[in-house]
Amino acid sequence: MKKNSFFRSNPWAFAAVPAAFALLTAIVVAVVTYIYVHPYIGLFGMIATGSSSSTVEVDDSRDLLALREEGSASPSASVRPSKSPSASPSGSPERDKIDLDEETMPSGNDRYGKLSISGTEVSCDLFYGTDNSVLDAGAGTYEGFGAGIPGENCSIFIMAHNNTYFNDLKSAKVGATVTITTHYGDYVYRVVDTAIVENTDSTAYDLSRTDENLILYTCYPFDALGFTSQRYLVYCEFVSGPEINE
Repeated sequence: MKKNSFFRSNPWAFAAVPAAFALLTAIVVAVVTYIYVHPYIGLFGMIATGSSSSTVEVDDSRDLLALREEGSASPSASVRPSKSPSASPSGSPERDKIDLDEETMPSGNDRYGKLSISGTEVSCDLFYGTDNSVLDAGAGTYEGFGAGIPGENCSIFIMAHNNTYFNDLKSAKVGATVTITTHYGDYVYRVVDTAIVENTDSTAYDLSRTDENLILYTCYPFDALGFTSQRYLVYCEFVSGPEINE
């Protein structure tokens, strides 16, 4: 006696099986599209406004920089000038001291500054954090594992997409000036080196440093779509800016 096939015994399978394959295909297409298209969301905002200013709303964020741009000083941050403009025992200039409390210390996805590099087209908003909504709107500051923000006397890591806000990072030459304007002070760094490294290369940076230094990074190659295994790093030394009290 001939056995009934799966489709004969389950007529609904004629519709269910193709529908399942269609759903699976749609999911795969959606994931691939997100990976390749998502970095360009910020670019669309840049084109619409004709500038690199952020027009993308960032989730769960405060606009700390607006306090300064509107001409009103931050109510919870104070600057105490150093007692003397002379050099410190180490030979470096004395720095003004900044007091930041919980209200003025950036957190979450706060916009707290702007970043620009001389000799390049890099000029964008600076946020605290590196999630997708931040990188759609500008550059993000890496948080955790000893990394910090300008003024904290440690390694500072700032990243942005290679296709948008850091696309011209490749034009940053040794000696170029990186200017970061924050809601609590202005900072200047000087480019001292560049490198192309694997994203797993932990020797490309030192989180244990206690001197202020800045590393800008983005995916590499610059014209690559989606995620890549390499990173382009720009190393910068500290030039000037106030110090945040511990």
